[in-house]
Amino acid sequence: MRGEQGSYVFDTSVLVEIIGGTRPGKTAYNLLLRGGVAFISEIHVAELKYVICRKKGLDKAKTVVEKLLRSGYVHVLPIGGFIDRAARIKCERAISLVDAFTIALGEELGLTVVFAKLEEELKREVKRKPFKTVITTIEELAGAIS
Repeated sequence: MRGEQGSYVFDTSVLVEIIGGTRPGKTAYNLLLRGGVAFISEIHVAELKYVICRKKGLDKAKTVVEKLLRSGYVHVLPIGGFIDRAARIKCERAISLVDAFTIALGEELGLTVVFAKLEEELKREVKRKPFKTVITTIEELAGAIS
């Protein structure tokens, strides 16, 4: 693993952007190239495979995700250590289950959580009551550290 400075929790949406080679994806990838480390959970791996599978098939999804994980830039953590936190967040907030896991992992590790963009329901929840971790987007993060 690389140094802890520049460590983030990435939502699946960020990984989709990286794999897709989009402008935001390239921005996120450049953060990793400059020494950043991204943490995700097992649920993010499943969601990423699902998203790619819908467009390219399961075999391609497995290949692409395994390549990403072998890169050393993305570290997968088991959900067991923060499953209750994720359940509490989902119970209290009107957000998706995967978003609850993403935020729970950020809270557990004390790291900034990065989304490709903030969906409306997540924006509402952040405005209603801030989470116990920093939530940002690729663009906002890139602007803050450049």
